[in-house]
Amino acid sequence: MFTPLWPRKAENRTDDPFVSARWNAREPEPEKRGVSNEIGVNHGASTKKRTSTPRRYGIPVIISILLAVLAGLAICPSANGCAGTIGCPGIHSITSIIFPNSILPRYPGDVRIQDTLLRLAGIVPLRDYALEADGGSVDDALTTPRNTWEFSKTYPIEAIRESLRVGDCWSIGAPMGQIGLSLAMPIRPRRVTIDHLHYLTAAKVGEAPKSMSLWGVVDGIRNMEIVESLKAARNIGLNDTAGPSIGGRHTYIRLTAFDYVIPSDFATQTFPVFDHIMESDLDVGVVVLEITENYGAETTCLYRVRVHGDPQEL
Repeated sequence: MFTPLWPRKAENRTDDPFVSARWNAREPEPEKRGVSNEIGVNHGASTKKRTSTPRRYGIPVIISILLAVLAGLAICPSANGCAGTIGCPGIHSITSIIFPNSILPRYPGDVRIQDTLLRLAGIVPLRDYALEADGGSVDDALTTPRNTWEFSKTYPIEAIRESLRVGDCWSIGAPMGQIGLSLAMPIRPRRVTIDHLHYLTAAKVGEAPKSMSLWGVVDGIRNMEIVESLKAARNIGLNDTAGPSIGGRHTYIRLTAFDYVIPSDFATQTFPVFDHIMESDLDVGVVVLEITENYGAETTCLYRVRVHGDPQEL
């Protein structure tokens, strides 16, 4: 039965057997309360009955409407899965904590609305193993040399901190560069996230990184065997094991390659690793983000890089 937005008049509440018990329970008979249902005006000169007033729309209803409007901002994921999105497992459980179920829209598009809200806020509901506060650090030996960027008075450590305020970035000093990262623990890599200022608010959009690769340092006999098996299956070629420009004597495997997209409604963009990496049991403890192209400026500003994955079982 359709429930009206406001209660019926007092004299008609008991006409409907489905609601009479509810109203009688909530509103006892006037004689039991010791008051009359009639309100005297001017000491009994005239009387009028108390009438009910329509219920007003509350904040939850207003928020639900706003959520529905935001649904139009949702952008479909690209062909390679999570690229440019954070459509990843766990998003529904996270948003159910942020937004009570009572105000979430109840239709199939509600997950896309929640996804849009998180992406607009730059929230990625995945642990960042490169984050300095969580144990990540910069590997100077695998990072663009200091003489290239020291004039900017910024440091690579800025790229693994949470601040995304204007200017809180690592200014590399060239269109290309790289940063080596020691993760908080060895992980099976799954995704990488790049943060930058929104292109509509950035003073120099050309300083945003564009084309990038994420390399993993291959360490240990088991991981070496995995790489050799991938080579044998022709899942990877020579370019996928060549390593970054500054690689030292390590053995590398390319985990993913992608473009940070501008223009985009979302300044925080997440990209998956290659399928053959996802399906393997490869784990890495050191990665290198190599920037091979930016959007046209003489220097590149890297605001933040995040590395996501599953902890390697010991």
